[in-house]
This record gives sequence, structure tokens and C-alpha cells, in this order.
Amino acid sequence: MITTRIVKQIIQSLNEKLELQTVTLNLPRNITSLLRQCEEDGIITLNDFIVDSTRGYIAFSNSLVENAVLRRKSTQIEVITLKFPRMVCRQLAVISRALKVDKSDLVYTALAHSIPPMLEENQIFEDYAVEEALNVARGNN
Repeated sequence: MITTRIVKQIIQSLNEKLELQTVTLNLPRNITSLLRQCEEDGIITLNDFIVDSTRGYIAFSNSLVENAVLRRKSTQIEVITLKFPRMVCRQLAVISRALKVDKSDLVYTALAHSIPPMLEENQIFEDYAVEEALNVARGNN
């Protein structure tokens, strides 16, 4: 039987997982510029895309993360402040300590895995829109 105390604990746990925490990252300027341009074009929401990329990377590569962390090599670094769910922040902290890498390196690695598919998907939609416009212009509905 579920008691009121258990329900309160579950609600508190969910609130902690959903609560947002400010995270400051050092990411290569070319990556942040690209993502900001994608946000301006309406392709992504910057904060959500970075958080989802990080969350997906952590979930997907739990056992592979040791071999797959990329180091930021760019000399032009931009400081960016985002809101991450507290649970993702904790996961980032644990993994970064275990691997002795910076949180920014983990997020950069996550973005390296998620940006190419996002750009490819966007290109497919653009190609389709151009093809449709050409068909309409030719009178081929």
C-alpha cells in the first residue's frame, strides 16, 4: 500500500530531477556560433538542444564514455551559460570526475555526436522544400 510519505518522497524526487541548475561551459566559438545561427533560423532551441544532446550522450554511451571524450582544441573559446536539469548536472559531475575531464569536454563530445545528424536532417527538409517549389513552378503538383 502506498502511503502519503512515499508519495511525498516520489514527488520530491521528481521535482529534484526536473529542477534546473545554471551551468557555465567553455565551448569552441565555432560550435556556439553554429548553434546560435541554427536557433535564429528556427531549427533548434539552443539550451534544449545542448541539454538533450548531453542527456542522450550520457544515456547512450554509459559504458563507452571512457573512450569517446573529445578535448576542445580550439583556441577561441566562448563561455556560455545554460540551464540543465539537476539530474543531468549530477551525471555530468560524476562522469567528469571519474574520467578526469572537464564538463565542457563532455558536452562538446555530446554535441560532436548530435550536430551532424541535426544538420543532415535540416538539409533533407531544405532539399524537399526546394524540390516542391520547383514542382509547383513547373506546374507538376
